[in-house]
Amino acid sequence: MQYRSLLSPPAWANYTVSFLAGALYALVVPTLSLHLAQAYQVSAWWIGVFFIAKAAASIVFAQLIARKSDTLSDRRPLIAAAMACGGVSCFLFAEASSFNQMLLIATSVFGLSFAANAQLMAQTREFADAQLAPNRATLFNSIVRACLAVSWIAGPPLGFILLTQLGFVIQCQIVGTAYFVAALISLFILPKLAAQAPAARENTAKQPLDRTLTGAIVAFSLMFGCNASYQIALPLMIQTKLHADPAQAGFIMGTAALLEIPIMILAGWLGSRMALLPLIRIGALAAVLLYIGIWQATAVWQLFVLQIFNAVFIGFIAGIGMTWFQNLLPGQAGLSSSYFSNASGLGEIIGYLIIALVAQQVGYGGVYGFTGLTALAALGVLAVVCRR
Repeated sequence: MQYRSLLSPPAWANYTVSFLAGALYALVVPTLSLHLAQAYQVSAWWIGVFFIAKAAASIVFAQLIARKSDTLSDRRPLIAAAMACGGVSCFLFAEASSFNQMLLIATSVFGLSFAANAQLMAQTREFADAQLAPNRATLFNSIVRACLAVSWIAGPPLGFILLTQLGFVIQCQIVGTAYFVAALISLFILPKLAAQAPAARENTAKQPLDRTLTGAIVAFSLMFGCNASYQIALPLMIQTKLHADPAQAGFIMGTAALLEIPIMILAGWLGSRMALLPLIRIGALAAVLLYIGIWQATAVWQLFVLQIFNAVFIGFIAGIGMTWFQNLLPGQAGLSSSYFSNASGLGEIIGYLIIALVAQQVGYGGVYGFTGLTALAALGVLAVVCRR
């Protein structure tokens, strides 16, 4: 058969929708904590409860949807429906008048919207398997992940500009409208793929978790937990330990995001030529070096230098991690993508717990010593448990 190129119109459709999915999330979620604190005067504890509940709800919904999704002949309506749930939730957020209403929306319709990410990753994998050369699938998936990374360079700053200049209500209305536009784009522009063979549908979701997949979920949850606590603690560590302007955390994170994009593409190129697990172990080792380095840092400039390890960590773990999960469950792209997405959700919960429990005892600088040990434990799981 004649394979499509990585720059064909259907491939660009996948890149576009992936960028939109990441950008819309980045426009609203980072601003929610500030809105909750300002509009409802809730404590940091209840803000933590809000985000933990949101993450838990998204995990449950994504997993429930995942097992059925692999029996569908076309994922596009499911992706569009999840995007539409994001639009509905934004308009509901705009009308909410209490913290309890915000929490209810976050754990119901907004939680459903997060299924779009896993289903989109499944759609792109099935597109790669069906229409790209076999040695291009890993690189294609890495480009898709790079599109998500690009969306996080401008998404959060633009979200805060909308919030501060126009207010939360108008911000949510704008993002909600964009979600509905993205739903239509997902439905009509994403390429339609051939239906699964009956035998593949019958075998879907019947395989139990094996040792490698279980280890993968544990290791990635720990690493994503380290990353979540890193992002939360960084400005506070800069302020309390290094006695510098905490706003520099934004420039540090932006530096990492810029470095991640070429490294993600490099990881995809390498992954098309060698086994993925050794590359993932390199990413985990980079995480260990990053967090130990931050723990020992004595000046802000050192944090900028350490972002090369952050970029390798995210570029290799997020860039090819999804492909590795999908390879562990051939023919079950929806289920395997949800396992990866849910590992990220579990990581969010772990990250919030690290901040709540560890930072209270050892301070924000000490958090990075703990996350360094946690990343080392994840590397150990990848080395000992995950051998396939």
